[in-house]
Amino acid sequence: VESTIDALLAGRRMALDLGRVNGRCFCTVATMGFDAAVSRYVDGLRVPLLTGTRAYLFGAARMVLTFRAPHLILEGDFGHVEGRFVLATTANTATYGGSMPIAPAAVPTDGMLDLCLIDDAPRRRLVPLLARAVRGRHVGRPGVRFLRTRRFRIESADPRELWADGEWIANTPAQIEVVPAAVDVMAPA
Repeated sequence: VESTIDALLAGRRMALDLGRVNGRCFCTVATMGFDAAVSRYVDGLRVPLLTGTRAYLFGAARMVLTFRAPHLILEGDFGHVEGRFVLATTANTATYGGSMPIAPAAVPTDGMLDLCLIDDAPRRRLVPLLARAVRGRHVGRPGVRFLRTRRFRIESADPRELWADGEWIANTPAQIEVVPAAVDVMAPA
């Protein structure tokens, strides 16, 4: 409580960006693919005491057995990208889900969104790569790429869910964009 009062009294005002998917705003990360499938699965769990990171890891272990990477088409400031992606994450912040560093270069004050795309791969290579991503050790690995953009469109052959800030936000096709300096906050001095 004391640190909050200090920030309000002596802090500095900051304008943070937001992301927007089909007109709906998000703060941290909007994701589609494996992460969205895990989020949908965990959202439907009714298991007492299985929450947070433990619930996510449980859901990930279950989903890795059945998940099939969709074929996606992305068009934005970065050009045209097409392929089968296990993960297509749009980040306004470097981390999500508590502390998973999915896009280490993402900054919520730069007027840009950072995309992390992970190509489809056989499970024997995919499971270790996803484990690396949870710890932020996926940067520079084969099959992982990062793109920066102000806006882009994502399409799939059949509707796919996008989840943002832990909740369903839209289905494909989706228009995703940054809303620069959308919200003012008080930060510690």
